[in-house]
Amino acid sequence: MVRSFLLGAVVAGTIAFGSSAVAAGFGGDDTDFYLGFGLAPAFGSVADFYAEVPGAADSALPYRKDAVGGDTSPFDFDWSSMGTKGSKYPIKFRHSSPFGVVGSVGVRYSTGRLELEAVRERFPIMKVSGRAWTKGDSMFLLVDDAIVRLVTGQIDSDDPAARALRVLSSTRYDGLHDLANALSGELGTRTGKGALKHVGASSVDVHTAVKLVAATIGYKYGGRSVSTHDQKRKAMLLLAAATKAKTDNNEEILKKEREMILAALGRIGGYKIEIPAVAANTFGANYCYDVSTVNMGGLSPYGCVGIGMSFLKVAKTGTPRFTYGAKLGVSYELSPQASIFVDGAYRRVMEYKEQCRVSTLSAASGHREYTKEEDVKARVSFGLHYLALEAGLRFILA
Repeated sequence: MVRSFLLGAVVAGTIAFGSSAVAAGFGGDDTDFYLGFGLAPAFGSVADFYAEVPGAADSALPYRKDAVGGDTSPFDFDWSSMGTKGSKYPIKFRHSSPFGVVGSVGVRYSTGRLELEAVRERFPIMKVSGRAWTKGDSMFLLVDDAIVRLVTGQIDSDDPAARALRVLSSTRYDGLHDLANALSGELGTRTGKGALKHVGASSVDVHTAVKLVAATIGYKYGGRSVSTHDQKRKAMLLLAAATKAKTDNNEEILKKEREMILAALGRIGGYKIEIPAVAANTFGANYCYDVSTVNMGGLSPYGCVGIGMSFLKVAKTGTPRFTYGAKLGVSYELSPQASIFVDGAYRRVMEYKEQCRVSTLSAASGHREYTKEEDVKARVSFGLHYLALEAGLRFILA
């Protein structure tokens, strides 16, 4: 990041002071200072966007279309729309930035111009039609790809990805049977007593809960039937309650299984990240050349090259990246002090790589709410390039 900033400053300085035509003319009779501003709607691409928590989550799940605001269960995200790299990746952005703006201040000497420029573009997250809660467009859950595929029944326990999960866990398949027995014993469906009676869970919820825990350690538990979103939500509530439930003797139940449940809640809960848009605030220097306006009726074609820094903002985190570009356009003189300009500007931002804060299921809330963690961050990367149509006014300063 520092290297990119220094590179931008050095090249900007070279453009600013390396042009003898401009430098020599400061203060001369043929020197004008000017101020310009205008609109800059753009069409471009946020390319190869990817977000992950290294070693923990490499799949992005979108918020479900039928989920409403305030729902915070992992299964309010669409596990059936699993997204990894490629065309199915759910984090996509609009190709247009309709409300871009541009401003500049510069100096003109003869047919050369040096200007300092500021541009703002914003590429919003892609909208999903028919969504019950519009803010859900910007919410995503980062989860381990293998866990998603096990939970949704796409792979079996003998899949290489499932075997890789088992290597990371000390729990074996027999421990899942113990967990099922312990949960069933505390539901109180037969005796009317049990530390988990207040949850109102059924034997189906127990089976679903064990299936979820099994997926986090690389096993497929039970048959091939896939549980519904509501069943999975109830199972999550059951597991969360089991981590805090007490017996009549005020002793924690499921002592042996508690750590397994807590680990499972964390891995299924994943990492929630909010990405409303990619915003680029670009500051740079342009060197422009104006074609002579003789016999052209006040029209003056021009071309520019420039470099600078784009301060990219993603998921409430921003960082500067080196940017370069060029523009071709034409200006028309309205009076000796004012002109209008129209041009096409192409800009390309060097690849963005940064860490963004994410939210995890909070144990303090009974694993029902997501809260941001200072020490847990997702790694985000993408590229950005766009073509802007700039149009505005330029005024000569007295």
